[in-house]
Amino acid sequence: APPKPDPVKIAPPPPVFVLNGIMHIGKKPQAIINGYVLETGDKINGATVMEIDRDYVLLYVNDGNIKLNMGK
Repeated sequence: APPKPDPVKIAPPPPVFVLNGIMHIGKKPQAIINGYVLETGDKINGATVMEIDRDYVLLYVNDGNIKLNMGK
C-alpha cells in the first residue's frame, strides 16, 4: 500500500480583536477591545496594547502590529 500522506496541519485562527470604543478621560486614554477596558501596555488574547490614539488602537501580536480603526 502507498504510504499515507502526512495530515495537513492547520494553524489556529488568529485571535479576533474588536475595537468597541476609545475613551480619553484624564491623562491615560483607554480602549475597549472585545468588551474589556484596556490601557497602553495591557495584554489581551496574547496581544499587547502599544498605542491608543483618537481613532485607532495599535496592538502588537505574533511579532507584528495590528491596527484597529474606530468605525470599521
